[in-house]
Parts: sequence; C-alpha cells; structure tokens
Amino acid sequence: MLLGFAGNWDATALGTLALAAVTAVSLAFGWKSLRQGQREVEEAHRPVVMPVVRGTFMDLGADGKHEESPKLLNGVCLVVPLENIGSGPALDLEATMTYYDDNGPSSTARGAQAPAAVAGLGVSAFAPLYLDAEGWNGDFLLSINYKDVAGKSWRTQARFVRALKRYIDVEVGRAS
Repeated sequence: MLLGFAGNWDATALGTLALAAVTAVSLAFGWKSLRQGQREVEEAHRPVVMPVVRGTFMDLGADGKHEESPKLLNGVCLVVPLENIGSGPALDLEATMTYYDDNGPSSTARGAQAPAAVAGLGVSAFAPLYLDAEGWNGDFLLSINYKDVAGKSWRTQARFVRALKRYIDVEVGRAS
C-alpha cells in the first residue's frame, strides 16, 4: 500500500498531489523572494552616521560659531559634529568617547562619562553632540551606536587624531 492507496490511483488523487507539490515549491520561492526584498528595503533605508571635520562653520547658538570639527567648550564639554550620510534616518543615537594617549586607550581615570544622546538624525542631517570631556587634551576614540527604522543596531567608531585634525580607523557596521 503506497501513500494510502491500494493500487487504485485515480486522476483526482494524482492531480491533488501534483498541486500540493507545486504549491510547496511556489511557497518556497515566494518566501525566498520576500526575504530578499525585505533585505533590499532595509539596506535602502540604512543610516550611516559619521563624525565630521570640515573647514566650514557650525552655529551653536549661544556658544557661538565654530569650525566643524571636535571643539572643547568651556574646558568641560566636547562638541563633536555628526552627519548622517546614509539613506535612512538614524534613531536613538548614543555616543561615547575614550581618551587616547601615545600608547592607545588612556588608563588615566577620568570618572564616569554620560553618553551624548540624540533621538534621531535624518538623512543628510547634521547635529553637534555634546560629550562630557573635562580634561580632554588630545586624541579620542568616538563610538556612536544607533538604530535603523527596522530596529537593527549599528555602530560607527572612529579615532580622532588631534595633531592631524582628522579621524582615522573609521569602522561602520552592525553593533554586537
């Protein structure tokens, strides 16, 4: 007895089995296409947040106009300009910095640092972040964590070298 039939195969049974097989194959292809389409949509709306160093000026309101690069204000607050160069908004941004000295990350105790936070940064939008940086006097590693509209987490890390007045070792990728 094969598949519940005692040698009596009729056209309806064969047609039903063939239809079931075709339906299963169609569902598999449809699922694969849907997943690929979803990945393409997510990639098309992915934010990429980058720290900025430019020769132009940013207006910080009461704090005045300053060149678009990391700037220490009043000896305690480091302003770090960011720009979203991606194709989707960046949500729930949080940034922290780690001081660097000649040997890498500084082991000098500087106390707890509250992350700078921004609710969102639109496509091609610019925003200055204000980081607690009392005693900053050199290089630092900037870590920016953010989400895309699908809720996926991303991270941009870059090291600012004060002597060169630019960022190096820039990495952008999924946050772990």
